Amino acid sequence: MEIRILGEIGIHGPDGQVRLERMAERGVLAALALCPGEWVNAHTLAEHIWPAGPPPSAAASLGKYVERVRTAIQTAGGDKNWLRTRGVGSAHTDRARAYRLDLDPLLVDHHRSAAHARQARTAAGHGEHEKAIAEYQAALGLWRGEPLSPVTGTWVEGQRFMLAQERLRMHTELLAEQLHAGDFPTVASNVTRLLNECTPTDELIMIGLRALAWCGRHTAIREFLDFATQRMRAACAAEPGPGVRALARHLLANPPATAEPVPAPPESFAESAAVVAALPPDVLSFTGRTDELRELTQAVLRAAEDAGGTGIIAVDGMPGVGKTTLAVHAAHQLAARFPDGQFFLRLNAFTLGQRPVEPADALIDLLVAIGVPARGIPSSCQARAALWRRRARGKRLLLLLDDAAGHDQIRPLLGGFKGSLQHRCGLGGE
Repeated sequence: MEIRILGEIGIHGPDGQVRLERMAERGVLAALALCPGEWVNAHTLAEHIWPAGPPPSAAASLGKYVERVRTAIQTAGGDKNWLRTRGVGSAHTDRARAYRLDLDPLLVDHHRSAAHARQARTAAGHGEHEKAIAEYQAALGLWRGEPLSPVTGTWVEGQRFMLAQERLRMHTELLAEQLHAGDFPTVASNVTRLLNECTPTDELIMIGLRALAWCGRHTAIREFLDFATQRMRAACAAEPGPGVRALARHLLANPPATAEPVPAPPESFAESAAVVAALPPDVLSFTGRTDELRELTQAVLRAAEDAGGTGIIAVDGMPGVGKTTLAVHAAHQLAARFPDGQFFLRLNAFTLGQRPVEPADALIDLLVAIGVPARGIPSSCQARAALWRRRARGKRLLLLLDDAAGHDQIRPLLGGFKGSLQHRCGLGGE
C-alpha cells in the first residue's frame, strides 16, 4: 500500500488506486499523511477542510470522512486501525479530539522521497557522487505533478509552497552533483527548464552559468543571465544577487579552455547568499494564546539582547495543544529581529513511527540551507558543527527546533556557542 500526496492525493494498493470521492476526504488524508505518527487536533483538521469556517454539521461530517479514509486504507491492503482517534466531542470546539495516522512513514511518497534525499546528501558528503545522483533521481522520481492536487485552500497552498521549495532544493543539489560529474550539457538544459517551472534562486542560476561555460557555450552566458533575470523578476519581483553577476563577469572574461573542476571547499561559495527564510507558513487565522504568545516573544527578545551567548527558549506541553503552531506564529512575528536568517527543523524526538533526527543529519539540513553545497559538507558530526559555527558566527539567526528530545540532541546544532536555557514557556489545554 502507498499513500501519494506528491501529485494527486490518493491511496494505492495492489489493484490500483482506491479513490476518495470527496475533496474533504482527500484533505483529511493529506493532513494526516504529511505528519504520520503525530496527533492532529480536530479543530485544526476542520480548519484545513473548511477554511471559511466549519459548518454546524462539522463534527458528524469529519467523523464520516475519517471513517471513509479508514475504509480506503483497508481496501488498499493496509490496516484500518492505522488511522486512530483520540477523545470525543465536537470537531471544531473540543480540542481534546484528535486523529493520528500510525504507519511506516515510508508508505507515504513524500517521506520516502525525503529519505532518498537524506541518503543523497550523506553520499555527497562522503564524496560518493554517483550514489548521490542516483538517490536524488529516486527522490525526484516520486513526484507525479502538482503536490496535494486537487485540494485547495489557504493551508493547502502553504503546504504546497513548502513542498515546491523541497523539490527545488533537491533539483538544485542534483544539478550540483551532475555538474561535479562533468555532465555539463544536461545540467545547462535542466537549469533552463527549472527556471521556467520554479522561482529562480541565485544558486540555480550560478549552476547554469558554470554549466554553459564548462561545456564551451560561454557566448550564451549573457542571454542566459538576461533570461534568468526576467524570470526572477516575474516570479518574485527580485533580481539575481551580486555574486551571480560577479560570476558571469568572471566567466565571460576568462572563458575556460577545458572543463574546470567544481570548487569543493565550502568557504569558496558566496557568503553573500540570500537570507534564509525557512519557517513554515504562518496560520493566518491564529487566535487565542495571547498571554503565552506575549510571554514567548518577550523571552526571545530578551535572549536576543544578551550578546554573551545563544539564548535557548523551550515551549512544552501535552501533545496536540498547539506548541508548534504557537512557536511558528511567534517566529513569524519576530523574523525581522533576526535579519540573517530563520530556520525550522523537525527533530522527531517523540513522533511515533519515525526515528529521531540525529544531530549530524540535522546539521546537513542547516548547512545546505545556509548555502553550503552538499558535496562540501564534512563527514563527521564534529566537523559539521564546526563548519556551522563558522558560517553562523556574528549573525542574528532564529532557529526553531520542533519536537526536540533535549539538550543532547540540540547542542551540536548550536554550533558550539555557549548557551543555556533562559526561559521555559508552558502550554496547557484551552
